Amino acid sequence: MNVCQRVPTVANVCQLLPTDTNLISLHPPLPLPHSPQNLMYCESSRPVYFYGANKAYHLSKGFNLNRRVGGEDMPENAMTMIGLHRLNNIQHCVEQVLQDHVPGDFIETGSCKGGAVIFMRALLKAHRVTDRTVWSCDTFSTPTPPGNVVVHNVVVFLVWLLASIPSLWFRRHLLRFVMKVNPEFPADDNPDDDEMHALVFIMKHAYLMKPRPGVMKGLTSVQSNVARYGLLDDQIQFLQGWFDQTIPQAPIQALSILRLDGDTYPSTMDGLKLCYEKLSVGGYCIVDDYFSLDGCKRAVDEYRTLHGIEEEMVRIDGLSCFWKKTMLGKNY
Repeated sequence: MNVCQRVPTVANVCQLLPTDTNLISLHPPLPLPHSPQNLMYCESSRPVYFYGANKAYHLSKGFNLNRRVGGEDMPENAMTMIGLHRLNNIQHCVEQVLQDHVPGDFIETGSCKGGAVIFMRALLKAHRVTDRTVWSCDTFSTPTPPGNVVVHNVVVFLVWLLASIPSLWFRRHLLRFVMKVNPEFPADDNPDDDEMHALVFIMKHAYLMKPRPGVMKGLTSVQSNVARYGLLDDQIQFLQGWFDQTIPQAPIQALSILRLDGDTYPSTMDGLKLCYEKLSVGGYCIVDDYFSLDGCKRAVDEYRTLHGIEEEMVRIDGLSCFWKKTMLGKNY
């Protein structure tokens, strides 16, 4: 049996359509959960790295089904890397808020190439919901296209030399510098060591990283990804830029799904500060990197403590968690 046929059972979003719907008439068809992450085609992982709950980074050696399901690798062309367990979780949360008539839109802070928001929008279409909007927030920065091969190799060698300096003091200052000049994340003045280890690993293996059309995540590319499923309409909106500059300007009255995937402490904290108060009772807060990135975990723990949030956090997989908002925070 082909490995693709052994994928763990996941509810096909097309099966949610009313029984009188002719699937053949849907053009293009709605995405399956394993389509946004390319399990259908079992494509190779990027040769850069995979990671797990132990925060250990390794070079990938091709396709690994368990890591793809757990969202622990970097697919070459897939529109998401969050894995089947987290896609299942999105479907569960969306269906529950629809069933319970919890008011509010859906938002993801940190959408990368758009796989998760595509799935959210597909679920709304499958359920024929027309009064909710999916908000996709990211810097949507486009990688610099490859240049002269000689210059590239020289730069990669210099990057490798910098990453090979063993001093922790130097590596921490290097991380702070990289975060300040990185257009994808707001600067973190107190980054955690796990971020430093990730940076050093990636810098040492930068020679394996080459921008390709399939991994571009600029706004036009992400919108094109959504359009490929026939889902690019007024019910999915894009907020490009820093969260603290774009989300306050958006006409968001209430939320029923808040999905945090900003990776770092500042991005995660911004997502919580700007969105959690708007999350309706009965809605869900999903944290993509709670168990994998210390900065993300620290932001969530601080915010929950500050606002007296006591709902139980439920683990999704080795890296992520979520909770259902059952009451208003005590300290708002």
